Amino acid sequence: MNGTLASLEAKFPFIRWRQPVLVTWGSSNKFACRVCIATDGLDVKSPHQWKTAAEAEKHICNHITEES
Repeated sequence: MNGTLASLEAKFPFIRWRQPVLVTWGSSNKFACRVCIATDGLDVKSPHQWKTAAEAEKHICNHITEES
């Protein structure tokens, strides 16, 4: 699926695109970007995972500023 943050928000308005999602791999919890998951998928080696929600939110801000 390709799309900008704005197009994803328009197509799927009930998904919290600007909020990181908690993912669990075994005993490890990380936060991921919903936009990156929608465009690139998600697996255990995905580069779009962070240890804290704040780090993921910082990344999500990049998607917002890319559209400005």
